[in-house]
This record gives sequence, C-alpha cells and structure tokens, in this order.
Amino acid sequence: MTGSTLGPVFRTLLAAVLLVLLLPLLVVANASEWAARTVIDDRAFTTTAGRVMDAPALRTLVADRVTEAVVDALVTNPITARVVATEILGLDAEATEPEIGAAVRSRVAVALDDPSVRSMRDAIIGEAHRVLIGVAVGGDGAVRVQGDALVLDTGPFIDRLATAVDRRLTPGTITIPVADRTIVLARADAIETTSKALSLLDLGRFLIPIVAVVAALAIVGLAHRRIRALGIVGIAVTLAGVVTLVVAWLGGQAITGASADPTVRQVATDVYTAFLSLLVVQSLLLIVGGLIIALAAWIILRRRQSSRRSTTVAMP
Repeated sequence: MTGSTLGPVFRTLLAAVLLVLLLPLLVVANASEWAARTVIDDRAFTTTAGRVMDAPALRTLVADRVTEAVVDALVTNPITARVVATEILGLDAEATEPEIGAAVRSRVAVALDDPSVRSMRDAIIGEAHRVLIGVAVGGDGAVRVQGDALVLDTGPFIDRLATAVDRRLTPGTITIPVADRTIVLARADAIETTSKALSLLDLGRFLIPIVAVVAALAIVGLAHRRIRALGIVGIAVTLAGVVTLVVAWLGGQAITGASADPTVRQVATDVYTAFLSLLVVQSLLLIVGGLIIALAAWIILRRRQSSRRSTTVAMP
C-alpha cells in the first residue's frame, strides 16, 4: 500500500472508531446532566419526592399503611385500645376493629399535613437521598442498611403522626413490633451499585460532553466526505436520544421490581416518573437536534449533486 493511500485510509478508520465511541458518549453525557440536575441535587430530590408524596394516591397508601400498623398494635393490647378508642377517638368501649381502623385512618389523613409530620417526612427523604448518592452508609437513622437490605424504620414517623393526632399519644404509647414497622426499600448491593454509578455520572458531567463534542468535530474533520460525515453524526445524536429513552424505560422496570413491598414500589415508581420528565425532554431535544443536523446535511448534499449535474449538462 502506498503512502498516498495510507493517509486517507487511516483517517477514515479513525473517524469510524470515533463514531462508534460517540454514541455511548452522548448517552452518558445526557444521563449525567439529567442526574446532576435531579437525582444528585439534594434540594431537587427532596422537593420532587415531597411533591410526589403529596399526591392523593400516595397519601392514601401511606395512611392505609400507618393505620394497619397502628390497629394491629392496638388489637394486641386491649387496655390501650380501649383507652385510645374512648378518650381519643371518641368511640364507645365496645368499638369493633373496623370502627377503630376507620377512626384512626381519618385522623392520620389529617395529621399528614401537620408541620412536624411533614418536617420528619422531608428528613426521611433526605436520609434516603444521602444513602442513594453514597454520602451516608445508613447507620442509626430511619433509613439504614440492615443485613443485605436497605430498610426504613417507620417507628419514629408513626410516633410523630400519633402525637399530631393527639398529644396524649406520646412516643411509646402504641408499641409497634420492629418487624411490622420496618419496610425493606431495596437490596443493599443494588443501592451501592446505584451510588457508584451516580458518582461516576457526577464526575463526568462536564468532561464527557466536551469529549463528545470534540469527537463529533474530529469525525467531520477526518472524514473524506465531510458533509456526509456531518449527517452521520446527526444520526448518531438522534440514536443517542432514542437509546437514552430505552435505558430510562428499563430503569423504571428495575425500580418497579426493587422491593417486594407494593407501597414502596408505588412510591419509587412515582418518584422516578417525576424525575424522568426532564430526561425525556433532554432526549427529545437530542433526537430533534440530530434529525435537523442529518436533514441539513442531506439537503446540502442534494444541492451539490444537482449543481454538479447542471454543470455537466452545460459543458460543450
């Protein structure tokens, strides 16, 4: 092979390698920007999760779950149940379990709006976020690693709710077994993997987009037919948006199956869906931007071809 052909072949090969790398670079750049602005950012995470928790469907789930735990605890202690039913809930001494449950649930639904309860709820969300991003390992707080799982101890939250219902229900008045107040959120190894992935995305938030832009410019600069190469880069940008949407959908499926608890699955799915809106917008912008680049390149090529045909016909 002669030196005159080695240069173009090498440039084409290098451009092809960069094109293969460009797609994952764009996907990671898109995901890192989304993660930094939503999941990693403490204020954004707490605000979004808190807003989701205020949704009527989730408030109903939380109220039902707390009511179930409280009523089960009262049933095992008839003396406490009678005192709570008559002096706090305003029922008669012979009130049935469904009647107590209905009264407790209505009080809990109102108490969820108590400032002290909302403050503790936000604190628990903050704990979960710190564990998720790897800042905390989950020690003695409400959210902690227990064995091979990340768990939420709802005991302090239920005590705060009970106090909000009636100040006579001080912590310890209603004793809920540890097994009934502990909810498994996810596997500890899955949380650790997620934390590492988020850390890498955070580190590469600024570097990876720069590398992706440099790679795209290098592809166009190295290619023998630069306009065609620009169109291929546009297609790669479009594919990056599509791939990101597919990965986001798969992530939602993984979150849905992360916990066996239906309430946890519902909360996690709704929070993830709320965060997902920004990623969808970013991905759609990539798709549209890539299509515009590809279309512009195609139009330029068509005009050049038409111009060449016109020149050929005009020649004597």
